[in-house]
Amino acid sequence: MPQPDITLPSWLAQREDYRPEHDKTGFMARNLLHLTSMVAHVKMGGGAAALAYGTGPVSPIDRALSHVSPALRLIGLLVCIALTLIAHNPVFLMLMGCVVLVMVALRPAAGIKATLLPSFGAAIVALVLAIPAIWVNGAVAMVSIAAKILLNVTLVLGVSWTVPWNRLIAGLKLFHLPDEIIFTLDLALKHIEILGRSATRLNEALVLRSVGRTRGRFDKTTSSAGVMGATFLKAYTCGQALDEAMLCRGFTGTYVCRRERVMTPAGIIYLGGIALLVLCYLLLG
Repeated sequence: MPQPDITLPSWLAQREDYRPEHDKTGFMARNLLHLTSMVAHVKMGGGAAALAYGTGPVSPIDRALSHVSPALRLIGLLVCIALTLIAHNPVFLMLMGCVVLVMVALRPAAGIKATLLPSFGAAIVALVLAIPAIWVNGAVAMVSIAAKILLNVTLVLGVSWTVPWNRLIAGLKLFHLPDEIIFTLDLALKHIEILGRSATRLNEALVLRSVGRTRGRFDKTTSSAGVMGATFLKAYTCGQALDEAMLCRGFTGTYVCRRERVMTPAGIIYLGGIALLVLCYLLLG
């Protein structure tokens, strides 16, 4: 059987030397990097992945606190925040500052950055907003407000960095919150991760399909609004599918989650440390 004569068209045989013009893609690159880091933090829980799977360096204090029930961690966090807010003695604030400083200093570089950068940002904003307090109570009140904000935000971020979201939500059962609230929080966190992955893929497609300088009506910066619109439609579709699945499976409003033991040896030691802080506040107050 004779072979067919296959000849390439002239336009296909020509050599192409395509060199895309230089274009600024920093805006989309920053969006993509921010989305990726947010999805990783929500999915893995920051330093909680290193604690659970041993994938990185872990602070010895965080490793010890990982054996404490999340419900007790939340109670201790609320007590520490309340003591810091109502404290008037600067010695107690310095004591709390030393405790927080030791906990943060023993963490890896990623944990220190994730904890201190937002904390100092919140403290600077509080310092600027408290400038009028200089004419009322002097500069001491302004510095005290900023210090309390810095300590409290660092404590909150420390708990969120070291405890997975699912354990935190399960710990809310101890406070007898309605199942609807716990279920809503759980679904919100799960869908943040799902929609974040969808937005990340859309941004990657946008970057790959707009190599070089684009002409016409297409603008890489304003096209991010289209990514947001597509993500919104994805959220609407996920909500409809979830509602139909709940109806089909006969959801009755009862949210069942795994409960952990509260009064463990690590939990008793943790409560002893919180009681010691309360005692220090009463003695210094």
